[in-house]
Amino acid sequence: MKKTLLTTMLIAGLAFPAKAPENSQKQRDKYTQTLIAAEQKAIEMEKYYATTDSLNQIAPTNYISYKTQKLMDADCSQYVRRAGEDIFGLSYSWNHAEKRREAEKIKYVFKSKAYDWDGKIAELDSLVKNGEFKRGMILAFYNPRNQERKPYSHMEVGNGFDENGEFWTMGNRGTYQGKSKLSKIREEGYDLIEILTENPQFMADNTPKSTNNDI
Repeated sequence: MKKTLLTTMLIAGLAFPAKAPENSQKQRDKYTQTLIAAEQKAIEMEKYYATTDSLNQIAPTNYISYKTQKLMDADCSQYVRRAGEDIFGLSYSWNHAEKRREAEKIKYVFKSKAYDWDGKIAELDSLVKNGEFKRGMILAFYNPRNQERKPYSHMEVGNGFDENGEFWTMGNRGTYQGKSKLSKIREEGYDLIEILTENPQFMADNTPKSTNNDI
């Protein structure tokens, strides 16, 4: 979607301006307050839908963002921690993506070969149907553009299949924060590696760390 000054996104009943005004401070402050309200409203809507019994009930909003809370672009790890807690009530660690394997609980390791997306989506569908996958679990990906970061270098929060059979996630990739179809992530060259969930042993001390290596 091309973004211009007049482009808006209708989110949870709020008109969401796509570009900040360039005139008075008062107008800029009003714009910021509109952003904050829209982000919070979208999170509340997601939280409501997350409590439904059916995994194919996907909330009708894509903009799940923490930009007004100064979440940096491409900070996928902090995004999943915040969304996991705010929307799904899950407690994930304060760690970078490549360190989460040490802190979270590995729920599932995909058995299909690398980049065999058809096989991995079939596995995911089976996990949803048998109840092993729950909304809010972390999908861990390998990004070949970040070969130094292993075993995976990107992660998103798993949301569920929609009525058309598309699996949706939410995450922070590049400058985009919000929901995505898994097929879109596939097109961008990622490989789906594992599913992570809360680690009960870790949850007792889920506090911010003092170094930049733990976020």
